[in-house]
Amino acid sequence: MPYRARRLKMAERLEASRDVDGNQGQTGPQFRPISRELLYRFALLGATLGLLAGLFEAAMLFFIPRVPTLLHADVRPVIWYLAPLLAAAVFALAGLGAGWIVTRCRDRSPRKIATHAALLVGLVGAYVACVLNFLHDRPADVASLENLTAPALWFMVVFAYALLVVHVSWPRTAPFFDLQRPWPLAAWGKGMATAATFLFLGIALHQIGRSSRLSEVEASPPTKGRRPNIVLITLDTVRADHLSAYGYPRPTTPHLDSFAQRGVLFENAIAPSPWTLSTHASLFTGLLPHQHGANWTIPLEPGPRTLAEILEAQGYETAGFSANLYYGQGGWGIDRGFDLYEDDSYTLRNNFSVTLAGMALAQPLYQHLVRYDLLSRRDARELNREVFRWFHHRPARPFFLFINYFDAHDPYWAPPPFDKKFGPISRSAIRHMNSVDGMQTKDTLEEEQRTAFISGYDNSLAFLDDQVSRLVEVLSASSDWPNTIVIITSDHGEGFGEHGAYGHGWNVYREVLHVPLIIFGPGIPAGLRVRHLARIL
Repeated sequence: MPYRARRLKMAERLEASRDVDGNQGQTGPQFRPISRELLYRFALLGATLGLLAGLFEAAMLFFIPRVPTLLHADVRPVIWYLAPLLAAAVFALAGLGAGWIVTRCRDRSPRKIATHAALLVGLVGAYVACVLNFLHDRPADVASLENLTAPALWFMVVFAYALLVVHVSWPRTAPFFDLQRPWPLAAWGKGMATAATFLFLGIALHQIGRSSRLSEVEASPPTKGRRPNIVLITLDTVRADHLSAYGYPRPTTPHLDSFAQRGVLFENAIAPSPWTLSTHASLFTGLLPHQHGANWTIPLEPGPRTLAEILEAQGYETAGFSANLYYGQGGWGIDRGFDLYEDDSYTLRNNFSVTLAGMALAQPLYQHLVRYDLLSRRDARELNREVFRWFHHRPARPFFLFINYFDAHDPYWAPPPFDKKFGPISRSAIRHMNSVDGMQTKDTLEEEQRTAFISGYDNSLAFLDDQVSRLVEVLSASSDWPNTIVIITSDHGEGFGEHGAYGHGWNVYREVLHVPLIIFGPGIPAGLRVRHLARIL
């Protein structure tokens, strides 16, 4: 057989190349096939070990979410394809590295090769330790040196155990590491290629299925005399007093200003909570936070009926789109009653970012080479594309459309040309902001840094204003527009040291509870400003 003949010929070369000590030399062209043999073997070994480690990682991600009550809201079934493929690629590269090191050694005896193979197994042990310890931590925690103790310990233990197993069973395992004994590399390689193809197809089918979810119904002519369509937009982390419509000196939101002139602006709208989940639960149920119970790590209980459930029961088509990285997932109870609820857990980028390779490798590279932000973050342009895809294929019945934009949330990175509209925000300032506890006093930050934060925040508002305008432009081109009511508000504001705190969720001062509320559409009076206190629940 040709394959076996090639293997025997290589074995003869190997035997001829042995020196007086029984070791293989490394000079001369005749040794190149041996080097390639080592690389092939170690790469395939690494890919196989990585595939198994990736399946373990996928199981951990799928069955053990960050918050136990979230069920499987963190990831989707695509993680079963994505995690093994990533781990196999990472360990295939590690195997190539280990094989290359062996090719540089004069000693290529079976025991030397077995030692390097045990090192590869030890790396898999360290990988498993990282999966167990850091899988649901923030990326910065994974990359910190102080958290490498457990993986290093696992590496040493697994490496030592692998060496022990090889030593105890050496008569049986020695042929496995002997280069003179041919491995079925061709069949093994074909098997790994088949596995990789299967994983790629799973990822592709996930993307196709996700696209079909957004456009599975063909558009139909609207029915005359039906109830109004409702578009509810929450601008995450937007405080009212930074909108030009509310008297802010910077022209941050010219389009929202025009929408306010076409409808009603509430000057004193108050959010029921200074953080996202609790406010949205109130927004959808009409209950106060202490009544619905949704909290930092507690989702909305199944008891209260939500706005989407009520409208769905009245014949509305209900669709929700959220870019919130923390409380956007449906497992928090916000998705109840929506025929379609699109959140980050469905995106391939989010599923990639929660893997160990995504957190420990891709996320730091993204922060240092692209922008200091989370890799999985979607901006308003990306969210709008998904909304438009659904909107152009919506059913012929009244619809309730909910959108949660996340662009004003820290770290206040606005894309060009908005990134310098009111002043730049530096990467170092954002790093410093992430290292500052929100409850630290304003004296801990220099005025220049505080000014940079505010400029970045205002830049983000300008970008968000532009994209909301784009959304309204597309909606207004539809024949449904004359029968559509638009509600624009926010879940909470943002503190910039006014009362000794930055961010939100720390207190209930006005800067974190005073939110915009603008309503316009058929039957809504134009140009009206309501001064008395209003609630958004």
